[in-house]
Amino acid sequence: MSENCIGCTDSRMITDESIERMIKRIERSDSFHLVDDDTYHHRLESCKRCQEFEGRECRVCGCIMVIMAKLLNTRCLHRHGSKWGEPVRKWM
Repeated sequence: MSENCIGCTDSRMITDESIERMIKRIERSDSFHLVDDDTYHHRLESCKRCQEFEGRECRVCGCIMVIMAKLLNTRCLHRHGSKWGEPVRKWM
């Protein structure tokens, strides 16, 4: 699957392979704090049920959700409140 990013004006193609590489870099890095697997899967399932989720991106924030859902200090920005059902964490 190759699609243009809906979250920006960049015309480069975003492939599933490039997303996988980004995820692996994030998981290997000490710079990112990640959620546990249960939280990650809960977040993704919540996104998939949301009307603002399109393909693999959020139409509200433009993020690729398989990446954003892994990061501890992220939140759902849905205009009617978080669809993740988690307390909003303070940004570090």
